[in-house]
Amino acid sequence: MALLAGCLSGTGPDFGSGERTEDEQTTPVPVDTTPLCPAPACSGDECALADAMEWQADPGGDRPCPVPGTCDLDYLRFVDLASDEGEPLSLQELRDSISALIAGDVEYQTDPIDNEALREVIIETTNLGFLLDGLDERPLTVREVGEQPFGRGTQVDLVVEDPWVGSFQAMLLLPHTDTPHSGVVAHPGHWEEAWEHRDLRHAFELVHAGIAVGILDPRTHEADEVESDVTEALLLAGHSFMAIRVYESLLLRRVLRAHPDIHPERIGLMGHSGGSASGNLAVRVDEDWSAYASDFVTEYLYAKPDGTYGDETVPLLHPWHQKISQLSTASSPTRLFSYGYPEGGDELVSFFYEVLGER
Repeated sequence: MALLAGCLSGTGPDFGSGERTEDEQTTPVPVDTTPLCPAPACSGDECALADAMEWQADPGGDRPCPVPGTCDLDYLRFVDLASDEGEPLSLQELRDSISALIAGDVEYQTDPIDNEALREVIIETTNLGFLLDGLDERPLTVREVGEQPFGRGTQVDLVVEDPWVGSFQAMLLLPHTDTPHSGVVAHPGHWEEAWEHRDLRHAFELVHAGIAVGILDPRTHEADEVESDVTEALLLAGHSFMAIRVYESLLLRRVLRAHPDIHPERIGLMGHSGGSASGNLAVRVDEDWSAYASDFVTEYLYAKPDGTYGDETVPLLHPWHQKISQLSTASSPTRLFSYGYPEGGDELVSFFYEVLGER
């Protein structure tokens, strides 16, 4: 069950305020403290179930999907909202292109390419450009819906609402050390909710070292038919799921940048598994990431024998996957860890602390 499913409410600071000098101020992100659950008496799983049923009947609005791993309606709504921003394909054209790639009918890009040119390739093949345009000026609302202690810090549960992708949940872990903190945006892998990423990918050690961590709670991230349906719908409309995953990471970075306790110019990125698939793109299309830790590379062609697709599938991007996977060529300092980060929290902290502490 998602962390924020339940009768949680919270009041919190205006993320646009703080003690920064004038040249460090960022665009304010308003905080909406409306309770998540409509019925003040509900609690626990009973409320979560009621929330899920009500959300599916009337999705979106001022509440997030209460079961992030399976909800897809915000993304299907995106197809309609962005109908003028893509070049549609027929179902046959899409299937033929993927079949050709699986059969090996592809010319991989092996010639040298500079970072700016590769950035443009990624933006064009994923159709990310219109989401990047005006990103920092676009309305963005953050609601704090819960708070609890976490190690030597505080966990703040958030709901983030954006005009393009609707509402998604996130977790912000704030250390109890002197501010401003460096920060890390973390994107979990498939089947992994924010709390699992927190407990399995060394968030405790990062917070203990004084690094704030913002963890996305991904939606439609179960590598199942729901994810396949959304992937196909986006590709048919001339979009890609990878563009949305990258965009959501950038939105959460915007939230961290606006927080008064986090230094806006010292924010890194971390991906695990499917979260690394999008992170490997995010670090290429935006050079403002101070550091990047990944544990996975992909070919951007995840097609199962039964005809279903994973969110990583971007046929036009597949020929470039070898270039993208060379993370050492990215503009930001990067490190490719072993899958799942078995090197341990000390190694992860050392990487981020050395880089973020100097910038």
